[in-house]
Amino acid sequence: MKFKTTFSKTKAVSVGVALTVAGCGDSSNSNGLQAGIFTDSPVAGIHYQTATQSGLTDTGGRFHYRRGETVSFRLGGIELGTAPGASEITPLDLVGADSIDDAEARGVKTRLVNILLLLQSLDRDHNPGNGIDLSGLDAALAAEVLDLSLPLPQLYSAGLQRIINQQAGFLQTPREAQNHFMETQGLSVTLELPSVDLFDDDGDGTADRKISYSYNSDGSLALISYTDESPPRLRSTAALTYDANGYPARLEYSDALSPQSSYLELFAYDAAGRLLQTSKLDSNGETAVERTNVYDATGNLISSSSARAASNYEALPLQTFVNFSAAEPRIDMTDMAFSAFDYAPATLPADIRPVLNPFLLVDTIAIDADSGAYVARYRTVLNDTAYTYDAEGALTGKTVDIRYIRSENGAAITPLPQDFQAVEVYQHGLLQSRTTSRGATTTEDRFDYADNGSLVRCERRQTNRPARERSYEQGPGEVIYLGSNCNSVRRVLVTRDDSRQITRLESEWVRLDGPHPGGARQTQAFDYQQGRVTAYRQIFSGQTDIEWVYRYEYSDTGLLRRREVSRTDQPLQIRTREFTRLTVEALR
Repeated sequence: MKFKTTFSKTKAVSVGVALTVAGCGDSSNSNGLQAGIFTDSPVAGIHYQTATQSGLTDTGGRFHYRRGETVSFRLGGIELGTAPGASEITPLDLVGADSIDDAEARGVKTRLVNILLLLQSLDRDHNPGNGIDLSGLDAALAAEVLDLSLPLPQLYSAGLQRIINQQAGFLQTPREAQNHFMETQGLSVTLELPSVDLFDDDGDGTADRKISYSYNSDGSLALISYTDESPPRLRSTAALTYDANGYPARLEYSDALSPQSSYLELFAYDAAGRLLQTSKLDSNGETAVERTNVYDATGNLISSSSARAASNYEALPLQTFVNFSAAEPRIDMTDMAFSAFDYAPATLPADIRPVLNPFLLVDTIAIDADSGAYVARYRTVLNDTAYTYDAEGALTGKTVDIRYIRSENGAAITPLPQDFQAVEVYQHGLLQSRTTSRGATTTEDRFDYADNGSLVRCERRQTNRPARERSYEQGPGEVIYLGSNCNSVRRVLVTRDDSRQITRLESEWVRLDGPHPGGARQTQAFDYQQGRVTAYRQIFSGQTDIEWVYRYEYSDTGLLRRREVSRTDQPLQIRTREFTRLTVEALR
């Protein structure tokens, strides 16, 4: 969910009581030595250093310093930060901020959240609520270096995920890391949440559609209503309820125009808040989709199995407004229908996190010749996906099995597809090979990369066909990206400005045997203001050229509030968003 945060801080514990030093009535002694606590909850086992003192924080998070000294903290070779000596120091002090909102304004919020993640994810008993025990880790991580200012995906790749796996930690989520910090420090947060989205579909200045959002007192999303504005009518609603831990437990979608499209979705979690199971029931109460996830002790997803009762699915109107991710099990309203386009070129990673979107599953529609009624052709699709990792938590393999079963009540209108299997092998985060089998046909693709991750060679071996291969020469400023196979390769010329922001991308899809049919060339250009994308142009060149132009406006707090979209030979579309403010004690 995109929101702006403002935190206020109230101490929940008397520091004077907490810092009593053995043999003394306060936090100092006659030699001027002071005692302080480093706390998210109290953190034991991190190294501290002043001009005169050094050591490891004890089980109560205590460190020592003299008046006027600064204190530096690190965990092994990983620098956490420096702050003036005080009776209590928190990660906020290490980034030089008074609040989370202040950290965001100073551009150090990413570092703050990463410090919280590092400390909590390595807690020995996986329970930061009873204190964070990092005993033994200062020595174990002596040779490690991490830049905690990196965005989290890059930080994981730079070594955090490996360290967490090697040290038997657990994969804490950014949201839960902040919630824990807020709870232990007595923080509140002011959220700036979307309240209304207005859609002007023809650029005439009048809204044609509206989506309204309602929230519970704790900031969790309670209801989404989708209406037409001219003429006014309710189209559909999505109501959400939560379990005792604040995780979505039930999503009830009601379609006022097409009641048979209504559905109910149920979610279940383990003690760590990881999504274990979801079930989707159609308007008749019949199970349409079931999915089960299994994790290892660290929190890596090792298998995801699903069964769904239709071969194809169709997105409902609310699909673009309610997204649900098991990796961070919260309702998220960051939607493609209302977002500023961003681009960060990187080798496409394996999709190892199950993402569940509230859509209604329907088969391809057929029309009964006698009655003229629509008839859905149902069948069951079973999808089992398994993942393997090395000792460092890096993905090494992914296997996908898809099987089709005719439902007992399904009409045999079309033959069932053949069962499908895909086996992928990874090394250092890069896809090394992908072998697919469908019926009697097997296709194996193998890939070679340059040191920077750019694809340099692709080889394909296929049943009853000669082997084929293609090499790719990387020109100045170019990167060759691999999708999932030898026919999903993209050559991209990247242009950046002096601040290294991407200003232009010229890309071309390249097939194994030659250019992509129809050309499939694409040009993307970006304009920025204060680091935010204000204009984005996209041109598709092929048999027919198509140009898209997006323009964005932001609120004073940096939230997207207006988006204009124009396309060749189509009317201007204008989408605006209004916000509401709500103060809560935890992120939902």
